[in-house]
Amino acid sequence: MLGAALAIGAAASMICSTPTFPRPFAWWGLLLLALSSANCVVFWLWARVAFDDDFVPRFWHGVLWAAVVVAQWLDASGITRSAALELAIERTLSFTSLGLTLLAVAQALVTWPADLMQGRRGLRLVVLIGASAQIVLNSYLSFLQQPSNPTFSMTSVANFSLCSCWSA
Repeated sequence: MLGAALAIGAAASMICSTPTFPRPFAWWGLLLLALSSANCVVFWLWARVAFDDDFVPRFWHGVLWAAVVVAQWLDASGITRSAALELAIERTLSFTSLGLTLLAVAQALVTWPADLMQGRRGLRLVVLIGASAQIVLNSYLSFLQQPSNPTFSMTSVANFSLCSCWSA
């Protein structure tokens, strides 16, 4: 189920990252943006399930996912009407994405030596290089983004390109 959720989030991310994605956001655009943003939580949970045989998702994991969705929705909808608050939310979302990616990488590295399944060992390498590079680069580009620039051109093109390569 987490693999399917990860694919849905990646598809939402690809749609939202296109330079022609309509802004200001319609209700369906906010939904796609929220799914895209919260995919960092799904990626971390997927890595935990894939690389830790004893891991069981808990209720608070769903709460974390919902918190990221709500934060992204507040940021994109413009309800806050405060540039400082929007910037704080954007930075918090970027740090959350980066932190969860690092936790997924740590999960892959910590349990790697004990893994006897060759296929899963190869999957760890793909996760470490592919998905992590995409999320880290996307977080970095979002830090470079100017809050007053609504076009998201550099981030959009890079994210769309990386998501296209990752999903292929």
